[in-house]
Amino acid sequence: MAIKIFLNLCGMEQSGTKIMDANKLNKLREIKYRYQKVCGDCAFSHFPINDWGTCKRHTYFHNKHKEHRFVSIHKFGVCPSHGKGFTQPFLDAFIIKIMEK
Repeated sequence: MAIKIFLNLCGMEQSGTKIMDANKLNKLREIKYRYQKVCGDCAFSHFPINDWGTCKRHTYFHNKHKEHRFVSIHKFGVCPSHGKGFTQPFLDAFIIKIMEK
């Protein structure tokens, strides 16, 4: 449901049909709007309650608990692994839509 709402907000349906208002799209292009890829849109991220969550790709050994754990992350952070095919596809569609001329 959240994906469909997001796609409708950015002007696309899940099938890829273009439905964005032409004036809205022109304004986004005029202001050179860009989407920054961040942890919040990575397929490996998990944010159950707020802006802080975990990365399911990167782990570390926790000294106190003597076990490997997923790294805690903020949804607006980013790591070098981002953008290597792990971004959720509906956000990629949004980026492509804005970049089209």
